[in-house]
Amino acid sequence: MRYALVLLAALVLTGCEKAQSDRVRDSVRTFIRAYADGDVKTACSLLVPEVRNAFDNGCEADLKQESDALSDAERTRLREVELGDVDVRGDEARVRLRGQRGSEAGTLRKVDGRWLIENR
Repeated sequence: MRYALVLLAALVLTGCEKAQSDRVRDSVRTFIRAYADGDVKTACSLLVPEVRNAFDNGCEADLKQESDALSDAERTRLREVELGDVDVRGDEARVRLRGQRGSEAGTLRKVDGRWLIENR
């Protein structure tokens, strides 16, 4: 009986961890696509407050300027970025982004139940 409870607890924890990893991936994918598409309102909503507030002219204005400057090739490359391993530890997560220029780790933090990006 004790073994069954331990096994059940392990399965529940694994399921929760997978769900968190999926949520992290969803946040990163949504941010990348929004940024590539010029949807700066959505992109800014996926950044932690400290990052949103660090833009000189406001998050939406500065991201709009950056997004507008992207070439079609850069937009395509962003949309094709592959997400690698996700490591969730409590309210912090790291995800590997695989692109044409190697692999880069992104960090996210859970804020009010949402996974928001700390670095971009």
